[in-house]
Order: sequence, then C-alpha cells, then structure tokens
Amino acid sequence: MAVLILLFGVCQDPGGIWMQKWRIDGSNQADGLDGSVAGIADVDGDGHSDAITGVEGLDLLFSSEGGARLYSGATGGLVHEWNGTVVQGHFGNDVASIPDLDGDGFEDVLIAAINETTFVDREGAVHVMSGQTGAQLHWIPGTEVAAEFGRFVACAGDVDGDGTADILIGAPGSDFFIPGFGATFVYSGRTMQRILAVGGLGTTVGRDGVGLDDVNGDGLSDLLVSESTNQGTVRVYSGADGSEIYSINRGIFDAAFGYSVGNVGDIDRDGASDFIVGEPGIASYTRKGRALVYSGRSGAELFRLWGDQEEDKFGFSVAGAGDADGDGYPDMLVGAEDTGPAGQGAVFVHSGFDGRLLGRIVATLTSERLGWSVASTPDVDGDGLPDIVAGAPFASYGAPTSGSVYVVILQSYLEAEPRSVSAAAGGTVAFTLDFPDSEGGKLWRLLASNDRPGRTTAVGVSVPLTISPVLDQMLHDPPPVFSATTGVLDANGDATATMTLAPGQAAGLVGTTLRFAAISLDAPKDPRLSSTGVRITVLP
Repeated sequence: MAVLILLFGVCQDPGGIWMQKWRIDGSNQADGLDGSVAGIADVDGDGHSDAITGVEGLDLLFSSEGGARLYSGATGGLVHEWNGTVVQGHFGNDVASIPDLDGDGFEDVLIAAINETTFVDREGAVHVMSGQTGAQLHWIPGTEVAAEFGRFVACAGDVDGDGTADILIGAPGSDFFIPGFGATFVYSGRTMQRILAVGGLGTTVGRDGVGLDDVNGDGLSDLLVSESTNQGTVRVYSGADGSEIYSINRGIFDAAFGYSVGNVGDIDRDGASDFIVGEPGIASYTRKGRALVYSGRSGAELFRLWGDQEEDKFGFSVAGAGDADGDGYPDMLVGAEDTGPAGQGAVFVHSGFDGRLLGRIVATLTSERLGWSVASTPDVDGDGLPDIVAGAPFASYGAPTSGSVYVVILQSYLEAEPRSVSAAAGGTVAFTLDFPDSEGGKLWRLLASNDRPGRTTAVGVSVPLTISPVLDQMLHDPPPVFSATTGVLDANGDATATMTLAPGQAAGLVGTTLRFAAISLDAPKDPRLSSTGVRITVLP
C-alpha cells in the first residue's frame, strides 16, 4: 500500500501511519467522481464496511445525468452502480447512508438529484436505494421549480419516534416559507411522507444539515441545519415540532460559516451529540479557513481548528471521524480542498480528546481538490477502528478532471488478533508491534487499561489509556498470561507477544473490554511513540 500523506512536525503522532487502502478513478473527463462521499456499514457480507460516492457530472446518453457508486471497502471492487436518467439531473450530487429502512438488516443509501425534473422543471429528487440489493426502494420528488431540493441529503435520526430513521433534505431555493429563503424537510423513513419542515422568516436554510440525535432531552432526534448566506448561521431545531432550540451566528462577513456541518458524536461526554461547522471563507485577519466544534446540548464552543496556509478553504467539508485513534473519544475530519502549493487539497484529522492534529492527508496531483468531500466509514480493514473516505473531484488519474475517491486507513503500531476471547474456552491473543524503522533497537512495552474514554500523557507522549488498576498492574506486576510485556524492537521496529488464557481463567471478566497500547522507549522511563488503542473483549 502506498503512503498517501506527509506528517509534518506540527502533527503529533496518531499511533500509526496513514495509508492509502485503495483509490478509484473516474474514467471520463469532468465526471466529478466523488464530489460527494459517504461511509456505510458492510452491505456485501465480507465483514468490512463500504463506501458510497457520487458522480454527478457523469454523461450517459446526453449530459450530466449523473450517477452513484457503492464500493467494497475491503477491495475497492464495485458492489452497486446507479445511473441517472434525466439530462442535467445531476443524480449523485449528494449521497448518504441511513440505517436499515426495508428490514433486511443492511443499511440503505440516499442519493440526491438536485436538478432532476420530476413534473415541470428541475424540482429535484431523492432516491432511496437498498444497500444490499441495489434496488430502488423509494423516490421522493421535489415539488417546486429550481428549489434545489436535494442540495444535501442526510439521515435525520428517528424524528417521529416510530423506530425507523428518517430522511433530511435541504432545499435552499425553496419558497415553502418565504420566496427564495429556502427550507429543509424531514421525510419519514417508514412512510416516505413529509413530516416536518424547518425555516421561516429571517432564515435562509438548506445549505447543509445533519441529524443530531437527541440534544434537548425529549427522546427524539433533533436537527442541525445551516444557512446559505456568506456570513452564515447554523440552527439547531427540535425534531419533535421544528421549533428552534438555538442558533449560532459568528457575524463574520464572507467567512461562509456553515458551508459544511457534521455530527461528531459525544465529545464533551454530556450524553448528547456534538457537531462541527466548517468556515472555509477567507477571514480578513488570518486568510485561513476554520472549523469550529460545538456542544450539541448547549451550543458552547468546544474546539476551534485552523487551516495551515492562506486561502486553503479549510472547512470546505467536515465530518465525524469516529474514534480514529482508539482513545474512546470521537474524532473529527476537515477537508481543505485548496491547500498545498498547487491546490492538491488535503484532509485533516483532529482529536476529539484535545483537538490536536492527528493527520494531514495530502493529495499529490495539481488541483486534485482532495477534501472537497470527506466522511468516515466504520472499518474497511478489520482493525476495529473507523477509516476515511475522501473525494478529489478534479483529480486526473483516469481522465482530465474525472475525479478520484480515496479510502485511507490508519495502520496502527499495534495490532491484535483475535479481538475477543471466550472465558469458558480460553484462547490466545497474538499482538504484533510494527513501529517505524526509526524505532529499531529501541525498547518496547505493552500496556493495558480499562476501556474508559481518555488518554494519559507520559513524558510528553500521549498514550490512549486511562489511569486504572489494570494499567497499574501492567506497569508494575504484569500477569503471567503474557509471553512478554517488554523487550527490544528488531531492526525493523517490530516485535510480537501473546496473551494466553486457560479455560475459565477469565470468568470474572466476562463482558469486560480492555484497551491495549504499545509504546517504544529510549529508556525504561523515556517513551518515544505510542500506538493507537486496541480493544480486546472477554466473552462468555
């Protein structure tokens, strides 16, 4: 596998090496492959999550009918192919996954076609596809001419409390409330009927949006929607009745606050989803884009993230990364589609624990615009950590500006197999340490703690473990179930160890998950690098 990124000095070690798992290239000029991307749980039965991409510029019989593709996360092989049928319909301008709607046990797919003519002219539509079979399950047509119905499509969560996820659709040109001020609609995932519309006087909603789960404590999912003005506002609405819970307006002209939004999970540990907002416009006093992370419960700012060069459009896309480094905290993805000396574009990974930079994934070709779109996918390589899907719609590997999609993994310095063990039957877990060659000849140590969210800093090195009796024992008196917990890395920075449990030996730990990490050291108390966190669960 090829290394895709450069790790600059400002990037703290993420616990492994970012690697390109695979890349798919468009085949026709101006296809725009991967102007939109999404992750989806395993739909092809291989045990690995998959990836969805849009190809809105695809010319079929005529012009820009568009398309969408679902690829195997494990291999990059094509699983499903969908094509638009309406000239200039731009089928695939946005894509999303949604929990199972048709009862087959697999997640399903949402595909927007922003200019699809449904009755008169360019009303737009959203197509609901089976993730397992690829068949169309439903079709949701827009009803207003040129309303941009389908500017974005997302899972709204369960807004109506019927146990089925619902669908969030943006229409920034809608006249539903006030002519030209836009609206965002929620459709039932069970009946496909419209159940809610948000917007109104003084708002211009519909640029981007996402479901937030329940932030106001009423038991129903709530909604985050951004305005389409240059200054920008984001609003959090009640999923129960569409009332505004609160709004955030930073008041900076032309900063494009709210150009992108994403649900990042519960970072501040208050039981509610938090969110990230992109601000890719050029702020006059920094000339760099930004992304801001807010508490879903209160709207308080949690982190402020910055791009690393002028006019980089950092924040052009944002998304939750899942727990990318295994410390129990959800992390964040930010696209900067114009960064680099020649507009290559990049994706940044930031820690949800403390906001630090975990990775900077940089494209190689001029004007690829990597980071135009970005998403996480649950786990394409079977290491228990989420991975990254990123779009570069102007990449020219296949044909000029045909676009490419990348799937990127974090190859941890520590791997374990299997990641569960039966207390009744016993078993052996094999640990493989694979540090960079620079660590050859250094000391290594295997550590563990209870699986509680958090990190511990040891002599400047952040380790994805928490202070606990388990960690104390591993430091001072490791149990004899391990073949070794310390040693010297070979010339390649590698080592191995095992944990062997006899039948019944772990009976008191059934249901417990332990988190392991490996560190390299110059001396017994002088750590250098730490792996990601690796979880092992004790089953009955």
